[in-house]
Amino acid sequence: MSKKGVEGKVIEFIGELRKAGVNVTVSETIDAVRACVHLSDFDLSVFKFALRSVLIKNESELPIFDSVFNSFFIGLPLLPVDSEGSGEIHALSPNEFASEIKQIIRRALLDGDSELLSSAAETLAMYASNGAFTAQGESGAISLSRGPGYYVFRALDLINFREMVSSLRAELAEGKRGGVMPLQMRLDELESGAEIFERELVLEVRKRVAPRSKRDDNRVDTIEKQPLRIDEIEFTSARTDQIEEMRRLLAGISRMLAAKIARKYAKGTGGKIDFRNTLRHSVSYGGAPFDLKFKKRKRSKPDLYVLCDISGSVRNFSSFTLQLVFSLQAQFRSVRSFVFIDRIDEVTETFRLCDASEAIERAYRESRVVDGDGHSDVGRALEQFVEGFSDEISPRSTVLILSDARNNSKDPRLDAMERLKERTARIYWLNPEPQSRWDTGDSLMSEYAPYCKSVRECRNLKQLAEFVSKL
Repeated sequence: MSKKGVEGKVIEFIGELRKAGVNVTVSETIDAVRACVHLSDFDLSVFKFALRSVLIKNESELPIFDSVFNSFFIGLPLLPVDSEGSGEIHALSPNEFASEIKQIIRRALLDGDSELLSSAAETLAMYASNGAFTAQGESGAISLSRGPGYYVFRALDLINFREMVSSLRAELAEGKRGGVMPLQMRLDELESGAEIFERELVLEVRKRVAPRSKRDDNRVDTIEKQPLRIDEIEFTSARTDQIEEMRRLLAGISRMLAAKIARKYAKGTGGKIDFRNTLRHSVSYGGAPFDLKFKKRKRSKPDLYVLCDISGSVRNFSSFTLQLVFSLQAQFRSVRSFVFIDRIDEVTETFRLCDASEAIERAYRESRVVDGDGHSDVGRALEQFVEGFSDEISPRSTVLILSDARNNSKDPRLDAMERLKERTARIYWLNPEPQSRWDTGDSLMSEYAPYCKSVRECRNLKQLAEFVSKL
């Protein structure tokens, strides 16, 4: 968008805010325009934050601002807003609202647009938590006395969310929706989007309902007092804006880890005593070997093979891990990368040419990672890796596997893990799921674990940095 385009949009938006009852002065309008035209990148979340910081003077106006912003810039429907006397900005019946928001959510799910899903969840949470609709025969006062879980249930029920997802899944399976991606990838993307939407809806409802709740702080449905730090947010549940912030943080983590590893190696360079050199320097002490000299220890760098599961929401986790590993590749003699879903393909050259995030996307589009039914098959991928590269793997090789170990009830091919263990120095396995979910459903983590030197839960940047620093 051009500079003049930004100015015009901001002024139009402020006009809509004024219609909704928010008092915006001329000086605040000028400040808002100045702030937004100087943004280097048009990131909608940053743009929204900049406008809100300049234009909103008290907390009661925040719901109105959010609703008007989402309507004006994203196309989400306007909402009735209970803002302690501010009045309603627009009256929509539950059926009218549901019809509009459902179309937006369907489009976002089909397009894999996580940012639009987050915005739609925010709008639906606002609508659900302000008493705009209640159960039949129930007063608004009774409705508002309930916990967040009630509003989440009512919101999902209003848009028939489960039925919507099932309908989209059937349309994809029947080929009614075109697209270049394989069917299973589109289904995985749909499931991932549905999870993102539900997770965002719960968080947004809690933000609005929990502060007015009188319940005990230890109850599950109360909001956490301290937000998670960015390095503690789980890879599989991060929003788009959080992922971008995590990428920025990762650069600093990489530098710190590289310095830490370099210091560790510098301290441990001394090897066995060098008797010849010690005796040569003992002349100045009358032949007494006071000044011991040591042979320099030659550190052999290992070969690193990274095997990445790129199915569904595991992609974010694989992307961050590869990004960190490649930033430290000077610590290894060589780094080779492989991606898989139900078959494996090498993408080392792709990662040399692109950053990890872009390389993951290219691998997802261009690599031969699907040739069966498209469901994750960790066992088959491991078998293909061993058969294709066993001659190159040596006792100085380290294998790092990034996967949730969910094999869709297929053969785990443990004989491949046995052969891999025999040929390599060590195998590490990082799993982005909480340890409490291992071995539930189709997870085979305990079957693969005996062949690994270490199996680690790795849900966030903090855990990832801790592991890589010891690798």
